[in-house]
Amino acid sequence: MRWMFGLFAILGVAVLAMTAFNPLDTASWDPRMRAVGHAPFRAASSSMAPTLAAGDIVVVSAMSLRYHDLAVNDVVVFRPPNMPSQEFISRIVGLASDRVRIDSGRTWVNDRLSEN
Repeated sequence: MRWMFGLFAILGVAVLAMTAFNPLDTASWDPRMRAVGHAPFRAASSSMAPTLAAGDIVVVSAMSLRYHDLAVNDVVVFRPPNMPSQEFISRIVGLASDRVRIDSGRTWVNDRLSEN
């Protein structure tokens, strides 16, 4: 039984060290992201249908931004500043230089109807 306590203590110290030192250089404070570079998230609603249904689980890679910048049609998980305990899953429809407009339920990007 003592060995089990020692094992949990070692695992706890390892997780704390990975969170503090961030060897994978992730932008997230989530210890799962910092320790292994990936974390699962559950879609809370069907707002991403038909790509994701309510209850679907996606595994997010924190390291993918190391290899490419965000692009249109990427699916991202984020926490808005006014609700830091809530996670949202969404698709990028436009970049900083794009003009996005929603009219009658249709998304327009730079005055062109979006495919999404």
